[in-house]
Amino acid sequence: MVFAIVIWLRIARRRRALRLFVWHSQQLTDQVVEEVLTVLHWPYDKPLHSAAVADVWGHGIMGFEYETETPKIKITRDRLQNQLRDTAEDQHIASSDPRYPAFVITDFWERDGKTHFDVAFVTNAPTIAYLQDIQRV
Repeated sequence: MVFAIVIWLRIARRRRALRLFVWHSQQLTDQVVEEVLTVLHWPYDKPLHSAAVADVWGHGIMGFEYETETPKIKITRDRLQNQLRDTAEDQHIASSDPRYPAFVITDFWERDGKTHFDVAFVTNAPTIAYLQDIQRV
């Protein structure tokens, strides 16, 4: 019985720590994306909010989905990725894996006047595995 309680407490503590880590990562990613959209003169609803992609891919992945109005000027995935890289470097935000920039656009599409894009914050092993899975697809 005591053993079961100890295990349960450890699992509960770990889940809480993971939720806090995801929340902090999401807040930082939202701030960086908001700065990038401002630099690119890309209209968005303030405050900017993202949705975690973890519901689809599993827990521990620092991936966040954004939906904004499609800007009048053409902004490509590459331009968005380059501005994310530059902003992260300016703010001294680094990836946990030198093979990747701190923030990676993992999906980008337009539909019905909206632009949708996903951003991964490369800060842990599950996110790196997620990026590798996406590269294979």
